[in-house]
Amino acid sequence: MLEQIERYIREHAGSWHLDVSPSTRLRGLLRANPENDGIVREFGAGRIGTIVFWFRVVDRKPFLVSKIFGTALSESAIAECASLQESANQVLGYRLFPKIHATAQINGARVVMMEAADGPTYEIHLARAVSGPERSVNALRRVVTRQFEELGSALRSLQAISLSRTDIKWGAMAASNARRFLQLCPAAGAIVSDASIRAMVELIDTMPLQTHFVLTEDHIANYLPGPRAVDQLVPDIRGLCAQWPGPVSGLRILLAFFRASPIREGFTDYAWLDALALCITGDSRFDIVGTPVRRFLDELGIKSASPQVTWAFVMGVFFMRACQELEFYADSDNAVLLRNEFPDLARDLIRIRDVLKTGAEGARRRLTLPRLHRRHLDGEFQNREHADFYSFPQLAVPVPRWLGAVARFQFQVKDRHQGLYRAIRWIYRLPLDLLEKLGRASRPEDAGRS
Repeated sequence: MLEQIERYIREHAGSWHLDVSPSTRLRGLLRANPENDGIVREFGAGRIGTIVFWFRVVDRKPFLVSKIFGTALSESAIAECASLQESANQVLGYRLFPKIHATAQINGARVVMMEAADGPTYEIHLARAVSGPERSVNALRRVVTRQFEELGSALRSLQAISLSRTDIKWGAMAASNARRFLQLCPAAGAIVSDASIRAMVELIDTMPLQTHFVLTEDHIANYLPGPRAVDQLVPDIRGLCAQWPGPVSGLRILLAFFRASPIREGFTDYAWLDALALCITGDSRFDIVGTPVRRFLDELGIKSASPQVTWAFVMGVFFMRACQELEFYADSDNAVLLRNEFPDLARDLIRIRDVLKTGAEGARRRLTLPRLHRRHLDGEFQNREHADFYSFPQLAVPVPRWLGAVARFQFQVKDRHQGLYRAIRWIYRLPLDLLEKLGRASRPEDAGRS
């Protein structure tokens, strides 16, 4: 199959303005597919098809992507998606979506040839800010702010591509998703009552919503700085946009960000639904994430809504995404894990809904506040004026106060990077050196050398 695709690329690369000469050596690499727990080996299988990155052997970055769909997508559906993506690119004034070069029928499978986007994804940038060698509190703040600003701006601009002349109310669809969720996850039936669903619908229907072109991918792993998105090739793009009107598609991204992104590693006491609720209520203690999120909600047109209304939308989007995950993983072991996880999350949804009724002060007292994991992030931004900073990680208690004071003096006057060990050596340099020499002499292999 790859040989036939490569032959097609060579035959048509000139018309796509790609630099592929007869002597150019090409290499196709299959994308690792975590959903299938490995490499996709049956071309065009599954709901997401098979993705092949094409490299010139002399290059480190792909110059083309081919996506093999089998019979999952019709040619007319691909053309409809491509047309809307090009309209979005024109509205935005830059290429949010990759250029689709061609669609071909190869070995009985439908293959889409498209532009390859360069650079690390949002998820990689966030992971570096949280856990990479350059991690820091400031890096975390910059990355989160930039990503929500870019995504919010793109989503606001996409509202100009209207797909319906009349506004709709989303409550009935949210209720349908909630009831479908209870069928797929029966253990949540004792938690989510009919009264809860009715109350959610009433709040959601206070906001008529516009149907417009949306971003269909919810995980930040599918976005690159700019932002740039992967393709949005689905069987019925207009029908999908009708199911996700107004802020719904943006809230899908927001829920996936709090639940599954590397942001979790930057905090302790992290309960993702509580963290999202704190952002919605405007709690200043969580502003490192809360401020960008509130600006993002403003771009979605939902910031002016009360926290209760916003949370009703969060509940509706949660039920929708939960149904999609349970159906996607229905034939895998992940379905069991999700059925064990979702009842607890449903309980948190209802608990937070009740907490938000008590107002901002009640939410401040009763929601779990994530705290920056400063030891994990970066010592540069920790408070070195406290003796607790100068403690060995393996000790259960901090070092004595007087030694902490000496260490602070050593940090301020002598050396900016060596910390406590340097301070101790500064005080006890000769005894420590003597102990080191005695320790070496006590080892037989060293004793022979001395």
